[in-house]
Amino acid sequence: MTADDALDIRSGGLIAVDTESLRHAAGLLDRLADECDDVGAILRHADLASRRAGLWEPLPAGRADEARDRATDIALALRHRAEVYELIESHAIAVSRGLELATGGDVDTPAGTTGEARRMWEHWRGGRQQVIDAQLSGAAGPWITAAFVLGSATAAIRAVGAGTLPPDAPPLRPVTRPAVVHEVSRAEVAPPRTLEEIAARMPGGGEGRVRVESYATAAGEREYVVYIAGTQNLGAPYAEPWDMASNLELYLGQGSSSYDATRRALAAAGAESGDRVHIAGHSQGGMIGVRLAREGGYDVGTVVTFATPVEADLDDDVLVVTVRHPDDPIVALTGGGLPTSAGSPESFVAERVVDPSIRWGDVGIGVHQMDEYRETAALVDRSDDPRVKALHVQLATLGTAVGTAVVYGARRDFGARDPGARDPGARGPRATGRAGEVPPRRG
Repeated sequence: MTADDALDIRSGGLIAVDTESLRHAAGLLDRLADECDDVGAILRHADLASRRAGLWEPLPAGRADEARDRATDIALALRHRAEVYELIESHAIAVSRGLELATGGDVDTPAGTTGEARRMWEHWRGGRQQVIDAQLSGAAGPWITAAFVLGSATAAIRAVGAGTLPPDAPPLRPVTRPAVVHEVSRAEVAPPRTLEEIAARMPGGGEGRVRVESYATAAGEREYVVYIAGTQNLGAPYAEPWDMASNLELYLGQGSSSYDATRRALAAAGAESGDRVHIAGHSQGGMIGVRLAREGGYDVGTVVTFATPVEADLDDDVLVVTVRHPDDPIVALTGGGLPTSAGSPESFVAERVVDPSIRWGDVGIGVHQMDEYRETAALVDRSDDPRVKALHVQLATLGTAVGTAVVYGARRDFGARDPGARDPGARGPRATGRAGEVPPRRG
């Protein structure tokens, strides 16, 4: 696979421009236009005086007038652009909540603001899936049937419109099948310092499904970093919580066994409601992660997702890092992602087209695997973007002291009869197994 190292880091959303900065610049241009007007008046007065004195050297009053008119035109254009961007953002929020155009119908504002906003919105909506759609439609030979099935499936799923969670999205419905978690390994570990280190610590591939690290702060409290695996099983056995059943449940707003297992792993590691938690997840783990951030009851500092099929509009005190490959079919399930930026002002989206060429291997979704996302994470770390530096500063708050990393495995709890009767966030045996059962530790 030939990797394209072109990396795009931006604030996310359809509009990544601060409209107040546009208006501020327009105000500065207004003052400049006034000063040019004053200069023009002075030059015209001086020109008249020189003519009366018999001096016929022309003075450039016309140039000052041209500069005034130019500054005025640019100021008007900036204000118009700010209005268009704000209207698009309002429209994006309305659409994400199933509403009509926020301005109401086809009534256009002066200077064609609504019409321009509509055109820009339609252009974004039509082009946000171009990379993956082109690659799947371009597959040939023996892969053409698989590409057609995969392309049709992703198109049908994203048509549901469940790939983004606005602030008023309902919480997950109750888990229908709880999970049992058990300890797989325990080790001392230093805090992560980079996005690549976070990617490298993602569990999966073996027995581990959730990794929880705990660190003591200078204030004597504890902070936790949880890493959540992506899908591990596409079919049987049903005992595996990280399967397609959990994928569909999470995507459609249903609590899954994998979500329940993640809550239980955090509780087994000592995390309680209100504790400071940093979250990282790959694919299905990303869906679990954004749901934990929204409704887990923790004090969430950072949410990092790789290849998540669902993006959430999180609070503005959460640093949200979204790493995605536009040629990843799973990422396509977000429907292009959030139309507005999410999280703190330092939050960002990092994109890289891993394999820009159309080839048979596109249907094998190799670009979805953590190995490729780890490479992208390394490119992000090397960027001089100030938002990346903000992430590194956030990670540095975990301190320098060695912490404890515990990796947990999980299985569905077939013996549970009343899943709603137990709190997955509670400490002790009930957080990790059936009532009265303490799961065995595995070394």
